[in-house]
Amino acid sequence: SELASLADVVSDEQRAAWHPQQAQRASADGDLPSALWHCAAAHDAVTFLQLLKRNHAALALDRETDGLCALVAADESLAVRQRFDLCLAQAALSRSRNAPQAESREYEQALRIATAQDDALMLGIVYGVLGKFHEPRDADRACAHYEDSAEFLRRAPHAGAGIDVGELATESMSTLV
Repeated sequence: SELASLADVVSDEQRAAWHPQQAQRASADGDLPSALWHCAAAHDAVTFLQLLKRNHAALALDRETDGLCALVAADESLAVRQRFDLCLAQAALSRSRNAPQAESREYEQALRIATAQDDALMLGIVYGVLGKFHEPRDADRACAHYEDSAEFLRRAPHAGAGIDVGELATESMSTLV
């Protein structure tokens, strides 16, 4: 009965603000798994993906990370670009775990998303990471992916509005290097 009365006292706005506050606090304290959990609970895909991208090596060691990724992926309100970024982040988790087959599957899923959207920037990004993936395995295939990446990134500014120039420059430099 105490919990029921507490729920009556706390407003929806307070409840909605609690998870992001806890995520920020956990992140500041270095408790990345808790921060990731709170981001998922708050349906904050942007912060979830940022944490996952920046800290994939540490989060790969936590057994709940994959479940949280699946929870976020199941969110039907997730934007296409966020789904794409989630695939790349999950590939990074697999790379940290030395699981090349899982890493390859995630890249292929990202490629399917980018192809379905016919998005030059996403295609450039995914072909760039596929080039890096194949570099130690198959130099010819890696070179072909890098060439595709460079071509799609070259086309990206002309493909439509909303291109993040900083991201485009970073991805272009990464592919060319």
